[in-house]
Amino acid sequence: MYTHGTLVTAMHGHLAFWGAYGMIVLAIISYTLPNMTGRKLYDSANGVLAFWLSNIGMIGMTTAFAAAGVAQVYMERIMGLEFGEVQKELQVHFIILVLCATLFTTGIGIFIYEFIRYGTPTDEALETKN
Repeated sequence: MYTHGTLVTAMHGHLAFWGAYGMIVLAIISYTLPNMTGRKLYDSANGVLAFWLSNIGMIGMTTAFAAAGVAQVYMERIMGLEFGEVQKELQVHFIILVLCATLFTTGIGIFIYEFIRYGTPTDEALETKN
């Protein structure tokens, strides 16, 4: 009842979407792309880096959302502070959120770079389709 419409909701939404949809799509791409292009890149160092950066970034984002959400619930609902006052107190959480979102975006950027770099089929893959 107290957490409805707070940053706790944003925390749940980000982590649930990432876990349920984001990771499954990236897993399918990572599995099928080498098979479709004729390349075997399961041990790519950039792929591993992209995985860890995006996951650590998402965990950091949701942790920042969770801490800010709990503080928001306490200050707004329990203490009765005004919304604007609470937002000033939560600024440090948003700085951490932006840093973690940058980490996440960097990981996804590396994944996209790998996708484009290795997405072109090899000659052997093209020959098997014909």
